[in-house]
Amino acid sequence: MGVGAGIAGADGGVGEGDGTGVDVGAGVTSGMGAEVGEGEAAGVGVIGGAELSLHPAASAARKTRQTSSFLAITRSAYGYHRQMALRLDRYPGVTYDAVPPEFTDLEELRLLRKWEAAIGYRIFAAMRWGQIGDGHITARDPILTDHFWVLGYGIRFGDATIDNLTLVGPEGQGVAGPLENGVNFAAYHIHWPILNARPDLASAAHTHTPYGTSWSANVAPFQAISQESCAFVFDQSLYNGENLEVDDVAGGEAIAQAMGNSRVCILRNHGLLTGGRSPGEAVGWFVAAERVAEVHVKAPDAKPISEEAAKEVEASLFSMDNGWRMFQWLARDLVPDPSVVLG
Repeated sequence: MGVGAGIAGADGGVGEGDGTGVDVGAGVTSGMGAEVGEGEAAGVGVIGGAELSLHPAASAARKTRQTSSFLAITRSAYGYHRQMALRLDRYPGVTYDAVPPEFTDLEELRLLRKWEAAIGYRIFAAMRWGQIGDGHITARDPILTDHFWVLGYGIRFGDATIDNLTLVGPEGQGVAGPLENGVNFAAYHIHWPILNARPDLASAAHTHTPYGTSWSANVAPFQAISQESCAFVFDQSLYNGENLEVDDVAGGEAIAQAMGNSRVCILRNHGLLTGGRSPGEAVGWFVAAERVAEVHVKAPDAKPISEEAAKEVEASLFSMDNGWRMFQWLARDLVPDPSVVLG
């Protein structure tokens, strides 16, 4: 099975001395209170001595497909990445009612979130967003739950891979991944407080877009003036703060408070910010919100449909999973070969 239709297998982005997928060393405490010790991981052995203990779902595949993308071992900037039965080198078919995959293996979930975040950055790049280093897509680590992954600072959105994401801890410290250019503190100041306040979210997305930024200068919410608008009119928030440069955690906490439980927050004179249960969902909602902002900017005298009609559209077309489904379409169109993010 593949991403979108259901996924099985194991990931193993393995750093020396641990099997968690990040080179964190011994004794790192996760947000769940579990201590990740040296050499500990489910289904993964230490690579330093070349001994690999495969996940059961991939053990048979190793014997026959070691040269294929089903089991690829590549050296990354901070260790090794191992892809087994988790198929991330191609997109699966998407059905009309496809739903996001569910996981019990947290290492698989970590790899999928990093993969979706990297694809998301490339989607933004294809839309010519983030060209001056503005914006970020973050992915909560499912093992170290008070940590998140973000593109390494100084790396073009269009060059994003699963191996050049940086793991950032709760104090803003870089833990793994590319750190030579430092940590993206703008991402930390905004995203960490949001993810900390919203345990239901695994990701947040924000960048400065032509229409989202323009509409935010009106300091006004979206109205039901288009089909896509109905995804947000009953699920939006407005941050009225004038701190356009969010240079501390307190600023991010103020945004998180204003955002509440909504899927999109309009940041006054700044732009759009979306949250999702996965990076794919956050990116899907973000692109949809930018399209909604475009309609609002281009049709300033538009007449909204009734609240009753807007609720019918929302119920029919914009379920919780629809952000993730939109990401599937965006990814296939703008990043046709997903293997490019595998490093």
